Amino acid sequence: MTITDEHIEAFARLSGDRNPVHFDDAFAQRIGFEGHIAHGAVTASLLSAALGMDLPGPGSVFLEQRVRFLAPVRPGDTINAQLEVTKIRPDKPIVTLGAKITNQAGTVVADGELVVLLRDPGPLTRLDEARRMKDEFFALSPDSPLTDEQRESFAGLRYFDPDPNLHYEVALERASAGPPEEVETNDGSVQLMPRAGTLRFNVGGKDVALIAYDQGHKLFVPFRDATSGGETYGSGRYVEAEPIGHDTYDLDFNTAYNPYCAYGEDWICPLPPRENWLDIAIRAGEKTFH
Repeated sequence: MTITDEHIEAFARLSGDRNPVHFDDAFAQRIGFEGHIAHGAVTASLLSAALGMDLPGPGSVFLEQRVRFLAPVRPGDTINAQLEVTKIRPDKPIVTLGAKITNQAGTVVADGELVVLLRDPGPLTRLDEARRMKDEFFALSPDSPLTDEQRESFAGLRYFDPDPNLHYEVALERASAGPPEEVETNDGSVQLMPRAGTLRFNVGGKDVALIAYDQGHKLFVPFRDATSGGETYGSGRYVEAEPIGHDTYDLDFNTAYNPYCAYGEDWICPLPPRENWLDIAIRAGEKTFH
């Protein structure tokens, strides 16, 4: 993670900590630093991300955290976390990990020890965690699609309850080779997208099909359904299909999301082609923003 002034400002807004050592170069130099520095908690947050998403991963719960800050971290520094399991309780799902954070020069800027309770989150809890992280991105990231005014009142995105019946394993019917297609956008321009083929599945006893576009190793599927313009964004939503193998894909409408133009008129977003306008309701994934 590369530390930016936006990270520092976001943490200051969250915590109320506006010590000038984090914002004022002259002040920081008077007390012995080369310039303003990141909050220690910003640096330590990398441990939370590594623990919650990688080792052990979703379902991990902090019980204890002891961190020593050994060197300052400044905007522009790139820091990396290393975790190592040092102890496993034989009687309970509790693990102790050694932690180390280094910067781009290899200097150890922080180290410590973490004690973690392990819980198996299950598939729906993993979805909840993904939604929590998206809310955090929208609220705090400088790359959020929300304006500063929107973020001041942002209380989280709204979703349908997870529905396992709208989670499919589907086969891709490959399209014939051809040039990229023109896909209309919300401002009347077009974007070129290579058509991958067609995905067929059944919703509530009705057979339906959606056109999918190549997007690296995933498939990009823009769609409208009977909820569009009411419970969900009027111009439609997106869902991405993950590869399983041999042209088989995991298509989970519980992960369906709004295009950025749902949050503001300045964004340019591709619209679902007419073939992807469904006359049935897909009550899964993200709801309207407003």
